[in-house]
Amino acid sequence: MALAEQGLSGVTLLMLEVDPCGAVAQVRVERSSGYAEFDQAAVEAAQGWRLAPAYQDGVAVPQRVRRPVRFELIEDLP
Repeated sequence: MALAEQGLSGVTLLMLEVDPCGAVAQVRVERSSGYAEFDQAAVEAAQGWRLAPAYQDGVAVPQRVRRPVRFELIEDLP
């Protein structure tokens, strides 16, 4: 049974290294949710993300970004 289905929730805080094209080049867990399964799912999801690139003097540059990923069961969705 999935952790969320067991009523568990958590927030994983990720540190993302983003390349000048906006692709996530590296991901690390900065603060664990307390559940390895949640942390791993957050890392795997973030590896496929695309973000808006950062610009400095009109040129796209690498950036470091923190992103929280929240895990919780929401039962009242249509």
